[in-house]
Amino acid sequence: MGLAFNTMSGPRSSRLLPRGEGGGYGWLMVTPKRFLGVGGVLLMVFLLAERGPAATEAAPETDYHVEIVQMSADNFQAVRYEAFTGRAWQIRNGDWEVIADAAAPPRSRYVIKLIALAGDWGAVRYDVKSGRSWRASDGAWVEMKG
Repeated sequence: MGLAFNTMSGPRSSRLLPRGEGGGYGWLMVTPKRFLGVGGVLLMVFLLAERGPAATEAAPETDYHVEIVQMSADNFQAVRYEAFTGRAWQIRNGDWEVIADAAAPPRSRYVIKLIALAGDWGAVRYDVKSGRSWRASDGAWVEMKG
């Protein structure tokens, strides 16, 4: 005794199932509620609600860091950056100001290092996956060759 399926499609598709009585076959609408029972449907709804849209549509990962150097007894410089995009900001007049990019670098994994120089500071951003690197110059990143 085998089972055959009909050719209907859509949310209310039917299946040819054994009727049980008399050994004959008949069309029986099989919906999730009839197939799983009310408890099974409630369990499915609960599990889907627990996962929510975040489980199916992951937001881009972010990872912010701050590097700080002391340039003198009463002066410091800080750079905040996002490790996956390489986007960076420097402190200027007490606020974060973007360090400009000629073109946005590709999504990867970035690290920025600061160093105090005689009354000034320097910064290098590098891509730990590709090895590309940039230096900060006058509020913008300049890619280093080689």
